[in-house]
Amino acid sequence: MRLVRLDNLNEMWELKRLYGINFVGVLNGYQFYKIHNNNIISIEEERTAELLKLNSVSKLKLVVAAMYFETSKD
Repeated sequence: MRLVRLDNLNEMWELKRLYGINFVGVLNGYQFYKIHNNNIISIEEERTAELLKLNSVSKLKLVVAAMYFETSKD
């Protein structure tokens, strides 16, 4: 299962072609989505952590924070 950063919800359909249904999309750093029965559904943090085989929501938040962390280039 993969966690993928989304810029918009429509990217879920493009990612479905690439990864099938084996991914969770994260939008804005706190909204989690999955494809189920060919529909995009919202899922809770706890369920997302379970799907990604993380031990806690805290670890999920750290992973998401790292995805959104950007460094300035000097």
